[in-house]
Amino acid sequence: MKTIYYSLSLLLFSILLSQQSLAGDKLTVQDAHRLSSQGEILLIDIRSVQEWEQTGIAPQAVTISMHQKGGLYQLEKQLIKLLNGDKSRPIALICAGGVRSEKVQRYLKKQGFSQVSDVPEGMIGGWFTEGWIEQGLPIKSYIIQAVAM
Repeated sequence: MKTIYYSLSLLLFSILLSQQSLAGDKLTVQDAHRLSSQGEILLIDIRSVQEWEQTGIAPQAVTISMHQKGGLYQLEKQLIKLLNGDKSRPIALICAGGVRSEKVQRYLKKQGFSQVSDVPEGMIGGWFTEGWIEQGLPIKSYIIQAVAM
């Protein structure tokens, strides 16, 4: 009986966890890679230009730095232009280790973006997590992308 209860509890937890990811909370780097490769989510790399040059970026990522002049306001303005004003389009934010992406996620949700996911493992990872690079996911060299304003 305990085995059945444990199995059902594990199944329920897995379902709830997967629904949380779909609701726009957090995505693993594996899920972010899969969903962005399939065009189901737009992956935004919010790190600095120096970080992009140093490590490269995910092949399907769009680069909009939170460190540019104008900070989060400018990032939001560029994102709105990129999304043609559609704040309901699913997006995922990635930084080096998840701290900045979570901050930007909270900011964008306050600004009315409804489907913003954080990729907390980031490109590099953290103390207890392996990021995009360490997990062997694809990387491309950073090439300056001009976003017309």
